[in-house]
Amino acid sequence: MRSLKVFLILSSLLLTATRAVAGVTDNPLGTRNPEERSVEKSNVLPGGSMVFGTSYNSLLYRIFIKFRDYEFSGLVLIKQMHADSSVHIVFLSEFGPTLMNLKYKDDSFTTVSAKEFFSNEKLIKLIGANFRMLIQDPTYIRKIKDRNIECRQLRKLKFRHLSDSFVYIYGNYGLLQRAKYRGNALTVIKAEFGFGQGAEPTSIKFSYRGVPLQVRMERVNVMN
Repeated sequence: MRSLKVFLILSSLLLTATRAVAGVTDNPLGTRNPEERSVEKSNVLPGGSMVFGTSYNSLLYRIFIKFRDYEFSGLVLIKQMHADSSVHIVFLSEFGPTLMNLKYKDDSFTTVSAKEFFSNEKLIKLIGANFRMLIQDPTYIRKIKDRNIECRQLRKLKFRHLSDSFVYIYGNYGLLQRAKYRGNALTVIKAEFGFGQGAEPTSIKFSYRGVPLQVRMERVNVMN
């Protein structure tokens, strides 16, 4: 049985992989009481630092974005920078130039650089929310509800952080299936994850409530 090695807390399309969320066990679904309860962060999250559950130095994805009348296809690098414990999410064009660099450190995002349509503040905010779902640091989360849905062989993690709510659904082998971010009634982001033979997601698809934005990511390779 494959086991997740790293997790939960969310976000980052590029350079410093918006982080990982927390501890995995050999049997993440387990046979525990299905009642919701608060649990220790280090035991709840599948891994040590990121939601989709694998340790890494960097992950590279091909990304496709459609926002209003603009379409973009390129690469996004999620890179852990051990020197300052940050994660960078870097968007690259097909020809190499960096179009946006987001930095996740101390549980906040900073725009290092943004060019062309990536300089749109609303888009930057949505992309930050996307990657917070993927890489945010779980040590900043005060309480996580952990529930096993045994009849469907699912595990559900739920918590609130920075006035926002996050839900993660894990299925077979503890692999992440779906995630949901809710900032308010009008800001809702859903993510679906696909896996191949490895522990890293091979595809991630985001959908948005009331926003003309489409984002999908397909893994190119993993550089350790």
